[in-house]
Amino acid sequence: MNAHNEGLRVTLIPVDNQAGTQLRNTSTNEIVEEFINNENQQENLKAAQVWLAEHGFVHAGGSDYRKYDPLMTGDTSFSNYE
Repeated sequence: MNAHNEGLRVTLIPVDNQAGTQLRNTSTNEIVEEFINNENQQENLKAAQVWLAEHGFVHAGGSDYRKYDPLMTGDTSFSNYE
């Protein structure tokens, strides 16, 4: 799955009976990324949040995140462009 699709929305989902966290595409329910490397649910959740930030996702409310592209919106307030 290409996480760079415009308008992509994902949701954080705890993995049943495990300490992991999944990121799922809200439109297709496909797993975008899975974090199961740590036995601690909170550590996996933190890793997922770091991944989201590194890949340009912003919090959209609840457990949902959306892809943020300042060039699509014209908003460059979070960039360091001169």
